[in-house]
Amino acid sequence: MSDPRTAIGELTLALEIFRQLGDREGEILSRLAIGRVHEVHRQYPEALAHARSAFALLDPATGRPARADALNALGWFTALWLVRNRPRSLRRSSFAVPGAWFP
Repeated sequence: MSDPRTAIGELTLALEIFRQLGDREGEILSRLAIGRVHEVHRQYPEALAHARSAFALLDPATGRPARADALNALGWFTALWLVRNRPRSLRRSSFAVPGAWFP
């Protein structure tokens, strides 16, 4: 993941292959992987957008691991985005976790 363009390019290719095959779970997991590349590079709005698109693909037939992964990513990327976009003076006081540090 040191070069996000290469990683995202390869994952986007995987996403297209899964889409053509009609493999919804593969598409969901590819979108989440793209989101994680954005997360590593602190591109939280992009990560959140991919988690939202993966979440939108969930249906009753989606397996539990993929559902859990999508819900977890949606919550995590939302939290990262919220923390990053709060004024610095509110970041520490926004969470009632003694001794916790948030970037």
